[in-house]
Amino acid sequence: MDKLKKFAPILMFVAVLGLGGAFVNWYYEVPKDVLAEKRYETNLLTLDKKLTSKNVDAAYAYSPERAGELKKLSDLVDANTGRLTRTLDDKIGVFVAYPMPSRPRSDAIIADREPADVIASMKALSKVEAKADQGAIFIPFNIPEPKENILMELVRVEVFRGTDAKKIDMTKPYGTVELGPEEPPVAAVGPVVPVAPVTPPERVRGSTPPSTGGKKAPPIAVPKFTRTFRDSFVEQKSEYFYKLRLIGRFSSVEGKFEPNRKADNSIMPGPGFKHHVPNDKSYVPVTPKAAGSTTLLYALPPTEEVHATTPSNFTIRLEGIVNTPPKPGQPRDPASPLIRDYGAKFEIRAWVTDLQTWQYHHIEVKEGDPLTGKLNYKTKDGEKKEYDYTNELGYKFDQIVFEDDPISKIKGAQIEVALLDNVKTKQKEKFFKMSNPKAREDSLLVLDAIWKEQEEARKKDLEMKKAFIEKSKSDAGTRGAPK
Repeated sequence: MDKLKKFAPILMFVAVLGLGGAFVNWYYEVPKDVLAEKRYETNLLTLDKKLTSKNVDAAYAYSPERAGELKKLSDLVDANTGRLTRTLDDKIGVFVAYPMPSRPRSDAIIADREPADVIASMKALSKVEAKADQGAIFIPFNIPEPKENILMELVRVEVFRGTDAKKIDMTKPYGTVELGPEEPPVAAVGPVVPVAPVTPPERVRGSTPPSTGGKKAPPIAVPKFTRTFRDSFVEQKSEYFYKLRLIGRFSSVEGKFEPNRKADNSIMPGPGFKHHVPNDKSYVPVTPKAAGSTTLLYALPPTEEVHATTPSNFTIRLEGIVNTPPKPGQPRDPASPLIRDYGAKFEIRAWVTDLQTWQYHHIEVKEGDPLTGKLNYKTKDGEKKEYDYTNELGYKFDQIVFEDDPISKIKGAQIEVALLDNVKTKQKEKFFKMSNPKAREDSLLVLDAIWKEQEEARKKDLEMKKAFIEKSKSDAGTRGAPK
C-alpha cells in the first residue's frame, strides 16, 4: 500500500500522458485518413466517367483530330508521289519540244460595287464684253477648255441683240458663232477645195505705210480660247445690248457603262462609271437642226447683258492748208468775219454698210463752208451707187487756229488745228493736223484677227461639207447606174 502511494504520482503522469497521446492520435491521424479515402473514391468515379463517355482529348496522340491530321499528311504524300510519277510521262517532253502558245490575257472587270455616276456638264462662257469699232461692235468671250467639260462637246454660241437692256429679243438668235459640229463628226470624203486667201484691207490712200525696217510685220497673237462675234449691221452713235447663250452636245449615251482604265487605256479592275445627261435644271434641251436627229443638245442660261455705243461712221483728218491762214490774234471785220483767201484740206473716211468697208474722199473747203461730198462705189453685185454724206456728217468749217503740238518734243512748237462747227450739237470741235490716220487700238486689232481666223475656219468647213455632199451624190449615182 505504501508502494502504491509512493508511485501514485508517477502512474498518474503516465496515464495522463497516454490519454493525451491517444487523443492527439485520434484527432489528427484518423480524420486525415478519412479525407484521403473520400478523395480517392472521387477520383475513381471521375476516371470511370471519362472511360465510359468515350471522349478522347484532342491532344491525345490517337485522338480523332490527330488521326485526321495524319490522314491529310498521308494524302499529301500520295499526291506528291503521283506528281513525281507523272513527270516521267512523255507529255512533258512533247511540251518542251513543241511549246504551245500562251493564252491571251483578259482583264476581268470586277464589279464588286455599283458604278460611279458621271453627270455631264460644261463650264459657262467667261470674260464677255462689248467693244465698239467704227462701223461694227465686237462681242469677245472666252470658251471653256475641253478639260473643263464633262461628256459635253461645244457646238455654238447664240447671240441675242436689242436696243435696250430690257428689250433684248430672246426668241430668236440674232447671230451665232460656230464652235463645233452639231452631229458627231464623220470622216472627210474626197479632196478639199483650197480656200482663197483673204485680201488684206486697202491702205489709206495718200498715207505712207508704216516702216517695218524691211521686215514683215509680226503676226498678231490670237488667244487660244477666245472667240468673238462681229456685229457690222449697226447705226453710228447708237447703243446696242447683247446676251450670249452656250450650246453643247452630249457626247455619250445615257446609262452607258465605262470601265476603269489605266494610263495605257487598258481595262483595270474596279466598279467603273455610268454616264448620264445633265440633271441640272439650268440646262435647257435644244432641238437639233437636222430633222430626225437623235443628238442631245443642251443650252446654258444666257449671260449677263453687255452693251456698247458705236462711234461715228466718219473720221475727219486735217491733211493740210492751202495758202496762208490768218495769224493768231489777227483782227476780223465784224461785218464780214470770214476770211476766205485760204482753205483747209480734209480727208473724209466713211464706212459704207453695203460694202462693209471704208471709202475715202478728199475735199477742200473755206471758212463757213460745210464739209460736203459724194462717194461713188459698186456693190458686191456690181450695182453702181452714190452716197451723199453731207447731212449725215454734219460739220461746217469755222477757221484755223494754232495750238501747242501735243506730240512734238520741241518746247513751244505750234501746230494747225481746224475748228469745226457740229451742226447737230452746236458745239465747236478740234481736229489736229495729222500726216497719217490715227491707228486702231491694239485690242481691236486682236479682235479683228480672231474674227478673220473664225471666218477662215468657217469657209473651210463649208468647203468640206460641199465636197462631202458632192461625193455622196456621186456615190449614189454610181450605185444606181445599171450594170
